[in-house]
Amino acid sequence: MLRSSWPRHALPLVAAVLLALTAGPVATAHADSVIAAAGDIACDPADDSFNGGLGTSTRCRQRYTSDQLLMGNYDAVLALGDLQYNSATLSNFQRSYDPSWGGVKAETRPVIGNHEGSSSTSGVGYCTYWGAAGHCNSSGNQGGAAFYSWDVGDWHVIVLNSNCSAAGGCGVGSPQYTWLENDLAAHPATCTLAAWHHPRFSSGFDGSNTFMQPIWKLLYDKGADLVLVGHSHDYERFAPMDGNGALNRENGMREIVVGTGGVFFTGFSSTAPNSEVRNNRTFGILRLALHAASYDWNFLPESGSFVDAGSDTCRGGTPPPPPPPPPPPPPPPPPPPPPPPPPPPPGATLTFSAVADSTVRQDSPSANFGLSPSLTSDNGTGVAVESYLRFSVSGVGGASIQSAKLRLFVPTEGTVDGPGIYGCTATGCTTWSETGITWNNRPTRATTATADVGAISPGTTVEWNVTPLIAGDGSVTLVVGRTPTTDGVIFRSRNSTATTGQPQLVVTTG
Repeated sequence: MLRSSWPRHALPLVAAVLLALTAGPVATAHADSVIAAAGDIACDPADDSFNGGLGTSTRCRQRYTSDQLLMGNYDAVLALGDLQYNSATLSNFQRSYDPSWGGVKAETRPVIGNHEGSSSTSGVGYCTYWGAAGHCNSSGNQGGAAFYSWDVGDWHVIVLNSNCSAAGGCGVGSPQYTWLENDLAAHPATCTLAAWHHPRFSSGFDGSNTFMQPIWKLLYDKGADLVLVGHSHDYERFAPMDGNGALNRENGMREIVVGTGGVFFTGFSSTAPNSEVRNNRTFGILRLALHAASYDWNFLPESGSFVDAGSDTCRGGTPPPPPPPPPPPPPPPPPPPPPPPPPPPPGATLTFSAVADSTVRQDSPSANFGLSPSLTSDNGTGVAVESYLRFSVSGVGGASIQSAKLRLFVPTEGTVDGPGIYGCTATGCTTWSETGITWNNRPTRATTATADVGAISPGTTVEWNVTPLIAGDGSVTLVVGRTPTTDGVIFRSRNSTATTGQPQLVVTTG
C-alpha cells in the first residue's frame, strides 16, 4: 500500500477505517532513535590550513565537529559525502578523516560524494577505507553501487549515490531508480529518510541539481518524509514540498542541506524557492530525534551562536502507542563490602589508568574537549594548549613509594622538545569534570615543572618521573604543560578507540 496519497488532516479518519476493517496483531513501536548528520568534512592534509589536524578558525574544522559527535550518544551517524578533500585517497582518509570523524567510524553510515570520485571506476580510497560499510562493488569501486538502506527504530533510512554516471544513472528505469522502487515497496515504514550528496534544491554552491528530480519525485510519490544532503558548504532548511518542488505544508517532503562538516564554506547565490533558513558561517552537525511518527531536528554548532531547531510529523500516519512497560523487578540486596586489600609487598608495581583526562585551549577558552580521543600540549602566544589527567591511586596503604612514572603514547607526530609535567594541589584539582573542564575554569597547576622531556619520536611511549607528586593512596591530578621551548605534540587519551596506548601511572613501592 502506498503511503503518499493521503493528506495529513485525513490520516486520523483513514486510520480509524482501516482499524475497523482489519484484524490481526498490532504493530509494536520501537524506542526513539537519535542520529547525527553532516557532509563536506575533512581537509586535504596538504592544505595550508590543515595545521596538523587542528585547522584554523574558518577552515579544516573536522576535529571540532567530530568533538560534537563524541559528546553525543548516536544510534547512527550519516556522513553526507565529500568526506575527504581534495582527493579521497586512502592515505588522505587515514591522515585527516580518520583522526577526527574516524572516532565514530563504527556508527557511521557513509554517503559517497564527488570528491570521492565521479566515474564508475573511482572511489577506491572510499571503498577501501569503509570496507563493507561503503556498499561498493566486488571490484572495490563505486560503479553501479554505493547505495543501500537499513532500519533504525521505526524509520527506514536510504542512502543513494548522486554520482549518477558512476551509479548507472538516476533517471526513471536506471538500475538505482529500479532498486529504490523495489526497496520502498519492501519497506512500507511509517517514516522514511533518504540521504545523498548533491542537493535537489539549494541556494548555495552549484545551485539545485535537477538530475536528482526523478529520485526526488519517486521518494515523494512513495511517502518519504525527509531528505538530507551536502555538497553546498552551508546549512539550508527547506519547507515541505511536493514531488515537483512546490510548497506543500500539509503533505510535503522536507530537504535539509548540511554541508557544515568542517572543510570550508562556499557562498549563496539567489535564494531558492521554499528556502526557510540559511547559514554559511557556522560549522556543526544536525541532530535528529526519530520518533514513531515524527521527528525533531536541532543544528548543533561547534562554535558560535547559530542554531536551528524544530519538529515535523511523518506522512505515513500515526502508529499505535507502545504497550506499557512491565513493572521493574525489586532491587537485589546490596552485596557485603569487600575486605580491605592487603598492603603491597616491597617492590610491587601498581599500574593505574586515568579516570579523567581532557585538553584545555587558550584560543577556545569556554570549549570542553573531554571526550576527544587525543590529548594535546603546545606553546604559543595566545594559543597555549595543556592537558589535565586525574588518577585514583589505591593499594599503596602504608608502603613507601620508590618511584612513580607517567606514561603517554604519541601515535603519529613527534616533537623536537616535549612538554613538562606539573603538579596540581589547588582547590578543584581532585574534583574537576572530564566533560566540564575548560581553559577558563581549569584548576591552577604548579608554576614549575616536576619533570620534562626532550625530543619525542612518533609511535613511542614517553615516560616522566613524577615520584615527588605521588604521596600515596588518593586522587592526583597531573598537568601536561608547556615549557618555554615546548613544541606541539598529540598524545592518545583514555577516550581513544585504540586498544593500547592510553595514559598510565606506574607506581613502584619501596
